[in-house]
Amino acid sequence: MKKHLLYILVLLSFNSLCQEIEDNPFKDAPLTFPIVIHYENVSANISHVSRLRLKVLAEYLQENPTFSIIIEGHVCCGPADRLSTKRARAVYKHLLKLEVNRAQMSYIGMSFNEPIVKVEKNEQDKERNRRVEIELIVPSKR
Repeated sequence: MKKHLLYILVLLSFNSLCQEIEDNPFKDAPLTFPIVIHYENVSANISHVSRLRLKVLAEYLQENPTFSIIIEGHVCCGPADRLSTKRARAVYKHLLKLEVNRAQMSYIGMSFNEPIVKVEKNEQDKERNRRVEIELIVPSKR
């Protein structure tokens, strides 16, 4: 878990630095990072380890109430709109239970529209496509 927290903090620090550089062409670009969320079998039940990762994110959002997120659910193995939406909604609901403000979040199921591995040859490829990505929207300093 420390590795993931460090990764998030590095990305957030980098984004903060980029926001301060006036002539940076990426300063208004959203910060997107994948959070690996595991589920129990073919379900939307979030695993225990993934719940711990979400707790770190919830604490960060509570400390930064002007930030918001978009939760994107992705699946492997072809189109599955319903499952990708259920998984994104499960993350959304879990963050609500952790007292993240509803106004800071939205979610969407992406199905198999943006796979990391286009042709899945093994279980590892499928695992890479089964994910939730969270886009962190940092308010502009203008």
